[in-house]
Amino acid sequence: MKKYLLTVTLLFLLASCEQNIKFNNPAFQGLKDKQFWRATNFNATLNDSEELVIEGSLGYEKMQLNLNSIELGTYVLGEGAAVFAEFSTSEKEKEMFYTTAAALASGKIVITNYDLVQQTISGTFIFYALAQNIDVPEEAKAVHLQFTEGVFYKVPISKAADNQN
Repeated sequence: MKKYLLTVTLLFLLASCEQNIKFNNPAFQGLKDKQFWRATNFNATLNDSEELVIEGSLGYEKMQLNLNSIELGTYVLGEGAAVFAEFSTSEKEKEMFYTTAAALASGKIVITNYDLVQQTISGTFIFYALAQNIDVPEEAKAVHLQFTEGVFYKVPISKAADNQN
């Protein structure tokens, strides 16, 4: 009887364990060179020409995803593409700038949801960017940057005036 009571008590204790689930709502994150990166500040800006810029920052690091449309779909990144990703960091006099608008760069941005009511944008991204014209000793320069498993989820969109004349 004691074994039965002990077994029932153990089962009850195990069944009453609670799972704490944490939601990232909204979010802008990914793996930067295989290390988890999550923006602490992020937003999206849509101009009158329906060009969209999604920005996120973490400390001295800043990422921009620049799209020529807000339509759902896949946008290919690379040299000569109208769509590009940029990443910059400026810490302790070491400024780095990476872009997918360079030769041998590549990637894609996929817009999966544009919520007109809530004015938010969601999607995924992956890119391989190259360092550009930075005044850093060559031995200290990382010549490329890779983002994988990138996600932007329910990033709020604000309207901006079109600066083109």
